[in-house]
Amino acid sequence: MIDRKTNVHQSTIILGLVTGLLILSLITKEVAFVYIGLFFSLFSALSEKIGNLFAKIWMLLGNLMSYVVGVPLLFVLYIFILTPLALLKRSFSAKKKTDLWYNRRHYFSKESFLRPW
Repeated sequence: MIDRKTNVHQSTIILGLVTGLLILSLITKEVAFVYIGLFFSLFSALSEKIGNLFAKIWMLLGNLMSYVVGVPLLFVLYIFILTPLALLKRSFSAKKKTDLWYNRRHYFSKESFLRPW
């Protein structure tokens, strides 16, 4: 019995890989990307096991890149972009507060908790 869900997933990954290679060849005008895409599509069409192997390797590469690229990219974004922007905003703001909290004199009644939103 053919597992259609796995087959569709594998063929979708291969189709995305080949499409990406063809778009890359159009952008860079490099013929090698067309041949690599032809290689992936031909061997995936000839053997389902080879197509599954290509799909597993591609997904493994994507997962590894998400670990390697994700954390350093977020670190750089936070340290070099968000922190200086926050410090500039705080230093050039109109009110020079020492404390960012303010006291609210409010009496909480039973009705305050009936509809919190």
